[in-house]
Amino acid sequence: MKTPNRAIAYFSRSGNTRSSAGMLAEMLSIAAVYPITEVRERRGIRGFIMNGFDAMRSKAVDIKTTFPETAGDIDQLILMTPVWAGHVTPAINGFLEKTDLSGTRVILITVQSDPEFKGIKKAVSQVEKRIIKQNGVLRQSAAMHGSAPGKKADRDHLAAEIARICPLLELE
Repeated sequence: MKTPNRAIAYFSRSGNTRSSAGMLAEMLSIAAVYPITEVRERRGIRGFIMNGFDAMRSKAVDIKTTFPETAGDIDQLILMTPVWAGHVTPAINGFLEKTDLSGTRVILITVQSDPEFKGIKKAVSQVEKRIIKQNGVLRQSAAMHGSAPGKKADRDHLAAEIARICPLLELE
């Protein structure tokens, strides 16, 4: 049986999702890790407010990434994103609008400030619709607790969250 080709793609504003993606890649021995950034990054309090507003409207923004426009040989994509105001980020929406996921099984991992993960079903449903539109399949989702909005979580906390969700992931 062929070993599946896995990759991680992520968007991170404060660094929590970036740190989590790196730890997960190391734990699962995944070499293909693709950051997603906004073409026009919005920083500061104004950027924070605009990002949250755009997330609530399910807006997609232009992105930069080295991830191929067609997933091609990637069998399983672990897609990681913060959750803002109960919604996925505009950058992830932009990624899902421009990426052909034909034949790719996606595992969505959210990193959010709410330790009770309120509203996660709505965010997952929004992502699943975009994945299906791009001919992919949402295989599974998992939620991690990060930190308060705009704050950097302690590395040990993120490592514990990664350790908590890893056994739950349906990796092939």
